[in-house]
Amino acid sequence: MGVDRVGRTHPTAVDAGLVVLSAVIWAISVYLNNEVFFPWTHDEDYLHWIFVPGGIKVLLVMLLGWRAVVGMAFGAIPGVLTALPGIGPLALALVAGAVGVMPWLSIRLFSYVTGVRHPWHDLVWWHLPAIAALSAFANSAFLNSQLILLGLEPPRDLPVNLLSVMISDFAGALILLLVSVALVRLLRTIR
Repeated sequence: MGVDRVGRTHPTAVDAGLVVLSAVIWAISVYLNNEVFFPWTHDEDYLHWIFVPGGIKVLLVMLLGWRAVVGMAFGAIPGVLTALPGIGPLALALVAGAVGVMPWLSIRLFSYVTGVRHPWHDLVWWHLPAIAALSAFANSAFLNSQLILLGLEPPRDLPVNLLSVMISDFAGALILLLVSVALVRLLRTIR
């Protein structure tokens, strides 16, 4: 963020670049996950046990903050339009926007409760499942509620859908968080 003469902050070209980078990373990660690595997930009876993009969005929000929230909302549009053809513009904005907002809210809650904030130096191993669980629950609850309200899923399917999204997002987030923290610590010891 830049600061003008009066002391107000405003987005910079770097911020815009990080928004675009987040959008591209999110869109590519979902495409690779759904179309390249796990193309059989289009079968209605298949469940993602590990949804790697669930971890990518948590990492992006932890590292880039609001820039990732905005970027992932834009990056989610192609995936939402593919998964929910014929969705209206308001519903599209809500579903796509939730991609970044839910992990952001989860991380804000985590930071409020624990006092651990960016740049995450005070992060310890037991924090990682907490962040993954908060984000997975928030994403799953909001997404499945939206799908029911939009009439795209019957309310009777909520428990199964809630649990399946939560498990896959939790696993993806936890794995990527563990790998990321391990890599950062390894790089610190090499220096």
